[in-house]
Amino acid sequence: MKKQFNSSEDYKNYPRNRGRDYEFCDQKKVDLVFEPEHDQIYSQKDNLLENKFYKNILCDISRPSHFDGVITVLNKFFSIIKSDVVYFGEKDYQQVKIVQSFIEQRFPELRLKVVPTIRSPEGIALSSRNEKLSKKQFDELITFNSKVREFINDLEPNLEIYEANKKANKFIHLTRKFDYFEFRNSKDLSFKGKISGSRLFYAIYVGKVRLIDNIYFKEN
Repeated sequence: MKKQFNSSEDYKNYPRNRGRDYEFCDQKKVDLVFEPEHDQIYSQKDNLLENKFYKNILCDISRPSHFDGVITVLNKFFSIIKSDVVYFGEKDYQQVKIVQSFIEQRFPELRLKVVPTIRSPEGIALSSRNEKLSKKQFDELITFNSKVREFINDLEPNLEIYEANKKANKFIHLTRKFDYFEFRNSKDLSFKGKISGSRLFYAIYVGKVRLIDNIYFKEN
């Protein structure tokens, strides 16, 4: 739905794989696909809900009102479908935290299950946006991902998050365009605590394609 996109151009260019989605549903013996038209969900009088969770950090800074659109869409879907369980991918971890808080506030009977990020053999988080990369760009992303893993593995688990972020800033200095590249506490997305059990979040531009990922720093 358009409401979670920051521009009509982004909505227009967003990769779609409807045919493969149907094939996947057939393989998994899905009974029903809910696929309403825009006008069936929204009226002209509809206003965006305001997201009040985990604001002014990470993607909320670079994509203003994006999460307003997300919870507006979800509020519609949750009210109509009335599911018992909803699944969200760990790749967009900020969104997971926002949806978790939103559900606890408005739909306490609904259970949220977090799905681990699916990665390519080279460790790249799978995304429909990856299809917009050339082979050269994808190879560059693989190299970058390997360097990020090496960077993380060289850090001491007891390092404070704010100190780790100093090193992170040096690591990405003048290498590529980022919206952010930083460690945050997994529980509250703050800069408090040690990197053991935290996550490294980043939004990187490969050409004109914006990709996000987060990598969990295993606890001792």
